[in-house]
Amino acid sequence: MCALPAQVALAHGRPLGVNQLFRVGGRNVLFTTRGAVLEGADGVYRWSCSRAYGDTGQALIPNLGLTASGTLVVGTIAGLYRRAPGACLWTRAPGALEFMFVGDVYALPVAGASVFAVTADPVPDNLVARSDDDGVSFAVVSVGNVRLQSVRVAPSDPQRVYAAGFTPGETPLATPAGVLLASVDGGQSFAPLSVPLETGELTVVVTHVPSADASAVWLRTVTARLSESPPERLLRVDAMTGDVTELLERRQLRGATEASGDDGAAWVISAPEGDQGGLLRVASDGQVSIEDASLDATCVLEEGGVLYACPLPRTGQTSALIQSTDGGRSFVRVLGFEEVVTEDGCSASDPVDANTCAADFGDLVRDSGALVTEPPPVRSMAGCAAMGGAPQLRWLELAGLGALLLAMRGRRPCGGWPRRRAAQTCGHLCRKRSMLGRCGGSLE
Repeated sequence: MCALPAQVALAHGRPLGVNQLFRVGGRNVLFTTRGAVLEGADGVYRWSCSRAYGDTGQALIPNLGLTASGTLVVGTIAGLYRRAPGACLWTRAPGALEFMFVGDVYALPVAGASVFAVTADPVPDNLVARSDDDGVSFAVVSVGNVRLQSVRVAPSDPQRVYAAGFTPGETPLATPAGVLLASVDGGQSFAPLSVPLETGELTVVVTHVPSADASAVWLRTVTARLSESPPERLLRVDAMTGDVTELLERRQLRGATEASGDDGAAWVISAPEGDQGGLLRVASDGQVSIEDASLDATCVLEEGGVLYACPLPRTGQTSALIQSTDGGRSFVRVLGFEEVVTEDGCSASDPVDANTCAADFGDLVRDSGALVTEPPPVRSMAGCAAMGGAPQLRWLELAGLGALLLAMRGRRPCGGWPRRRAAQTCGHLCRKRSMLGRCGGSLE
């Protein structure tokens, strides 16, 4: 009898991991593949049940925002959901955003900041939405057939708002057109800028806008990450002139963030690639410094001289968050998945979702605990053919899938869409491996 291999911990079929990291009020917010993990005033990290806004683990990995007041907003395939400070109930935004595929949400982490959301539906008119009342209501601007997967606001000038995505090609197999929408009036109107894509690239997403230059927009291209896919590129667009500068290309670019210093540099996370990947520091002129070629992470952030990263979880690697105070030369563990408290105080007050949230929390305990197990020794292949091949190869396959899903947040085959929409938007295309990721999605 053949023993099953140790696998990447799966949360409802989705690899357990962090796909988004930001800080509000000096506290960490991690958006994982199973919902938000919030650092409390007591320093304790707690899971927030995601079932209430429809995240079943088999649909879109949503996008999260936390305002300075403590309001949570999340974008999903079924619209935008909001949870008021101190409340447990999630409510869906009415009006134009209802049932729309909300590709991203964002608010600067300062009091009174506007909340922005963008849509990525396969419809003639997608939207940029703005809320000035902490996400209670939204005013929308139609941007036509541009499927938007990211939105950011310049930290030094909140009137400058940027959203990025693509317009489909003339045929399903044609290369789409990359688009950056730029606003200088706080999101009341937008001007389109062209960001040409190369064959095999699917879209562009905004990684950040430097605090020292409100017109410099950093983006990365996204591919399906198949063997035949081209490298992904790190770009900088001058929103005043429309000039596009290519800074870097790597097989998998997972994220970038502003780096401290006066050279306009960025920290970049890419998949380990010999001595060329891992943690990189990229100057504004494109000079690259490899800081840690072995770091296999999904997100990176620097604040107050502390560099944070989210290691890709795998068997024997349980860290959800690590930090460095020496510019990435060494890291210490901040949080392990098994240390997160699996109760946010809302289950008992929510009779509709109490049972499902309890089940989710139980799964999280199981999945985070599975990461602690050491990989098994390599076993003989005799008699294992019926189990789908070599156990150790299946484990590596799952690990690779985990990296792809975490980096391509929101990108999924048609199986994640409601049946009718899948038929309308993707047809037979998503049954082809080469079309992975073509059927819409959000990426950061």
